Amino acid sequence: MVNLMNNRLLILFGNLAASLWVFAAESSGSLELKQLKSAAEQGDTQAQLALSMKYFTGDGVDVDYRQSVSWARKAAEQGHAEAQYMVGEAYLYGKGVRRDPEQGAQWMEKSARQGHPQPQFVVGTLYADGIGVPQNDQTAAKWYRRSADQDYPRATYILGLLYQFGKGVPKDPVQGLKLIKKAAKTDPDAQHYLGLQDLVAGKQQQAAKWFAQAAKQNHAASLFELGILQLLGKGIPANREKAIDQIQQAAKLGHPEARTFLSIARDAENDRAMQYLKAIERELENIRRTYGSD
Repeated sequence: MVNLMNNRLLILFGNLAASLWVFAAESSGSLELKQLKSAAEQGDTQAQLALSMKYFTGDGVDVDYRQSVSWARKAAEQGHAEAQYMVGEAYLYGKGVRRDPEQGAQWMEKSARQGHPQPQFVVGTLYADGIGVPQNDQTAAKWYRRSADQDYPRATYILGLLYQFGKGVPKDPVQGLKLIKKAAKTDPDAQHYLGLQDLVAGKQQQAAKWFAQAAKQNHAASLFELGILQLLGKGIPANREKAIDQIQQAAKLGHPEARTFLSIARDAENDRAMQYLKAIERELENIRRTYGSD
């Protein structure tokens, strides 16, 4: 139910530069643009990063990704960790520069080596997926662990999965579950994973609680699964209106099964929708019977 090989950090995390370490930009936010440029031209790394963020977000200037990367690189070359992250991301995505995963990985690793958990997590996934670096599960696990040791929730969750499946680390389901539960205090993917585990074990009420927690963070799969459980009245009181609303939210977030269900539900008299719902119910029961003893 959880395909570790399909974990793609760069999809999960999208464009983070606009929100990462915003304090760096805010610290110079009171400066007028001319003053900011003057400080940046004199080599002030905070000013260079702040100016980069302005061009990235269009704050007081036209959006210009090339200028954004140019200023970030000036700070990055002086060893500024946040700027190194931004330059690495730019090369990984090809935003403002020609896409170059190898150079992106190099800049990202420079940032990670300065001890920040977010780039450490990114570097872990680059090694896990072989993006810009040779694929290496052991090295990926090392970087995930460094990030998790600083209580970075997503890294803690992924490291837990690695222990669950024995990927890059010795297989240890107990340690894996411990890490996933720790991450699930805030991480929606960890919450969703635990919901699936409870669903497999036939603990529908507990599964619905985990899905509900993740759904509050707009986790598409959890919204869909919570909606289905609510339609069926499994683990949560049946409420068709709320259930359809949750499934619609999941569909808006791009969840394919939610879109399929809503498409079918528009058919006359909803006959096919009910058949689809019954098929999902049978599938849940089959999963529970097949894997419930694991």
